[in-house]
Amino acid sequence: EKDGLWAVLLWLNILAARGESCKQIVTEHWAAYGRNYYSRHDYEEVESDRANALVDELRAKLGSLPGTSVRGLKIANADDFAYHDPVDGSTSEHQGIRV
Repeated sequence: EKDGLWAVLLWLNILAARGESCKQIVTEHWAAYGRNYYSRHDYEEVESDRANALVDELRAKLGSLPGTSVRGLKIANADDFAYHDPVDGSTSEHQGIRV
């Protein structure tokens, strides 16, 4: 995918420009912004109607999640990601739910 390739090229550029290791850069990022991570969950062979209902219910709750806590972790942001392509100007909605 073009997005994955751009991410690799971006990191190579950051490493070259800063002259620091990846560990140094992420440690500095974590100190400034806190630790964050990405987790993707793909489900196979799930009934579409039930899966869509679950996602629709989660989307409906996104606005009320920031500021709440789950198992001692405070939710700072929650949204339904839309990708805006800077090359062709297109927008791809519903690219992932971020919590």
